Amino acid sequence: MYNMGYKLINTIDDYGYMVPNGSYGRANAYGDLLNISRVFDSFEPNKIRSSGGYQAVPSGDDQMLGAAFAIWSDNIDKSASGLTESDLYWRFFDAMPFYAEKTWAATGKEKGTAAKLTALAAKQGTGPRTNPYYQATSKNSVYESYDFNDGLADASGNGRDLTIGDGSKAAVKDQSLKLAGGSSYATSKLDKLGNGNELTFDVTLQQAAKPGDILFEADAPYGTHDIRVMENGKLGFTRELYNYYFDYELPVGKTVTVTIKVDQQTTKLYVDGEFVSDATGKYIDKGIEKKTGITAATFALPLQRIGSKTSAINGVIDNVIVKKSEAETDQYNKSCWTARPIPRPNTTTRKVCCGTRSTTTRAPSGIPTGRAPRTS
Repeated sequence: MYNMGYKLINTIDDYGYMVPNGSYGRANAYGDLLNISRVFDSFEPNKIRSSGGYQAVPSGDDQMLGAAFAIWSDNIDKSASGLTESDLYWRFFDAMPFYAEKTWAATGKEKGTAAKLTALAAKQGTGPRTNPYYQATSKNSVYESYDFNDGLADASGNGRDLTIGDGSKAAVKDQSLKLAGGSSYATSKLDKLGNGNELTFDVTLQQAAKPGDILFEADAPYGTHDIRVMENGKLGFTRELYNYYFDYELPVGKTVTVTIKVDQQTTKLYVDGEFVSDATGKYIDKGIEKKTGITAATFALPLQRIGSKTSAINGVIDNVIVKKSEAETDQYNKSCWTARPIPRPNTTTRKVCCGTRSTTTRAPSGIPTGRAPRTS
């Protein structure tokens, strides 16, 4: 094509093709992420691949316009990945500095190392007036808080008071927010909040919820974006044409405290302070289930409305708190435990923790149980 006079942009697959799948794996081509270290070390925008191998086009040639990488969203339909637009942007931002360095910096390695370039890009952040990760400002760790003791006032100090518009059947009564089904909602000044945050609220259903009853929602450019009761009766959420499910059904006539924590590719449900489940999803097209068991579950919390303009639950919402999530601590280092079954009489499975040297123990009968392998 160069010999035919075409102007070229080097988008060679060997360095610059990614096919996002949620695995976080890096590959020279067609992986979830680009091999950015390899791009930094050896990619040259003016070297193109032909049937005879790589050939160099003279630097500054009028036909060589530059280089670009490509994001191919091939994991769709029956191979649907569950990745969101935000997830895809994160992958774009991971690769973008390296192609910028290669096409603009004099040597293509002015930042020294791949790690230094990544750190510099993270420090600079995303572009002005963009918010691809759905973040918000706050005076402290709490973005908004509503106990309804003072009507619709925001107790967080951020001035995000709720409003109830004409046509909404929602009302503050007995220091809580009553939702009466249908068009029943209170509007917040926040619309969505993404990774690293959580939503906690008390909910009391006054009657059994129906599939499609909504607790929180936000406007979406396509599809729906809400926390709702799913078609199987479980609590879940919808976003970007995917349905996600927790292994939990809201009880009737009992107040429970629900917490939903969101992070990149994971959304977790806690009830009354206890972990319940991670969200798992399915992709449905025209009523046909195309893919189930999807674990990539990034979700921006829908905060625009408590309740819904069309299909609110019939119940009571109270003590709504939206805040930054604290890092979970593994008090007993359980993530490092390993189980070792020992097929001897009067013995049980033992657990050994990382960094701990085990010792020989004896069962009551005096038969040695054996020594667990060292893990450090």
